[in-house]
Amino acid sequence: MMKYVVKSPVRAPRYRQAHYVAPYHRRQAPAGPAINLRETDEAFILNLAAPGMSRENFSLKVDQETLIITASPEASQEEVKYTRQEFRVAGFERKFHLPETVNTEAIKASYEQGVLEIHLPKQEPEKNTRSITVQ
Repeated sequence: MMKYVVKSPVRAPRYRQAHYVAPYHRRQAPAGPAINLRETDEAFILNLAAPGMSRENFSLKVDQETLIITASPEASQEEVKYTRQEFRVAGFERKFHLPETVNTEAIKASYEQGVLEIHLPKQEPEKNTRSITVQ
């Protein structure tokens, strides 16, 4: 008795299949430190994990509707030779598009226990409506 095997004529490569999850080493690393973002009735609160820094290392700017967070660690004077080094304190830059409801004039930031917390208060969006008379 012979068994016939029917092969599908076209099959997408494994990495293009919907259920496929790339192995850890092939996943793309995040662009910077991890963040948590939560929304309350009054504000958005952005927490950014940045251990090993001090508050003087951070720079926050608002350019148009973009929040830019940069950090550059202090350069150490002495070169330390490690037997094993698994983490490094490195500089980064992250950019976040802000919605119209954020009051950019009242943004506050604090740094405690390795977490930078940015408080983005909400405001009523400006209404650019006007009535037009028909002639």
